[in-house]
Amino acid sequence: MKTLLSILTLLLLMSCGSSEPPIETEESFDFVLEGSIENAEGKVLALIPADGTTDDRLTATVREGKYRFEGKSKYLQKGTLRFEEDIVNLAGEYSVNMAILEPGITTLNLKVEDYEGRSKFSALGFEQGENNLNLISFIVDYENAIGDGSWVFGDSIRYDSMIRHVYPAARERVFRLMDQQFLSGEHGANAVVLDDVLLSKLNGKGLYNRKLLTTGQKEKITSYFAKLDSSFINPKVYSAMREVVSHLHEAVQPQPFQELDLYAANDWSGKLSEKVSGHDYAMLYFWFTECQPCRRFNQQMKKDYATLRSKGVEIIAINVDDSKVKWENTSQTDSIPWTNLYAGDNSGAEKKYSIRGYPKKLA
Repeated sequence: MKTLLSILTLLLLMSCGSSEPPIETEESFDFVLEGSIENAEGKVLALIPADGTTDDRLTATVREGKYRFEGKSKYLQKGTLRFEEDIVNLAGEYSVNMAILEPGITTLNLKVEDYEGRSKFSALGFEQGENNLNLISFIVDYENAIGDGSWVFGDSIRYDSMIRHVYPAARERVFRLMDQQFLSGEHGANAVVLDDVLLSKLNGKGLYNRKLLTTGQKEKITSYFAKLDSSFINPKVYSAMREVVSHLHEAVQPQPFQELDLYAANDWSGKLSEKVSGHDYAMLYFWFTECQPCRRFNQQMKKDYATLRSKGVEIIAINVDDSKVKWENTSQTDSIPWTNLYAGDNSGAEKKYSIRGYPKKLA
């Protein structure tokens, strides 16, 4: 069901959050990501920092079973490892691994296997890199702690049974583990842990639904966030996390308007608010190329678009593909008639708008 809200209402819903802004610094550190890799001789790997796009990627050719990336980063942040051929050929993200980009040398050993005619990473093991080793250690302990608490059932009877008999004990084990984790100063690993394990799941069904958390558990989450040093974290990521924490004690987190940096096919670049403010009403529509329901929406909505426009409603499509070229090609193929903008897969849109599936429509 689509509810249309005025742009004025959306803008009034903006949340200020904490009064202390994240620290942004021009200083950067050198990082190295290297290791051995099996079954990939001659292949070109690509490393994409979380604050960049595929246009900002580093590349490394596998020689004698080894690869090595060297670069600079302002923050301890995720780096996505892919195959260059998939990016060049505009293929889907079927082969991805993640590492934290941190000062010094991180050693990540990999293995590559063929899967349905494509290459994929099938094994990984960190040997060096404090934050990465810390994160891997946490993941192992976390899987033991969560146990059966990872299950989410669609039918109400089994889900209610999980809420009553399984989730409480699993949450207690996880929060004890989180307490131990946040005694450490690995800001990169801790930011990933807090964001991926808890904050991104508060509005979903399952173990961490905000309605199931006790006041004490919500206060613990707030204390974890307070222990993070913002100077180590991308300001956009930190601000999005702060927004979630600021609404933690509300039964349902409101969906405030969130700013995004966007691009259009006519070389326009600017803020989402610039596009939204030009219309009486707007529906934000998030999509990407490999999402078949998204592509069907692109076709099916055309017959209703003229009617919506006549009533003062504009569709503002925001694409989160990993490549501008892919977005441009797909937009041309689908002949999209409404406002069509590109954000990219590292824009922070998923976190800012609590997107857990596509297509995502907000009004």
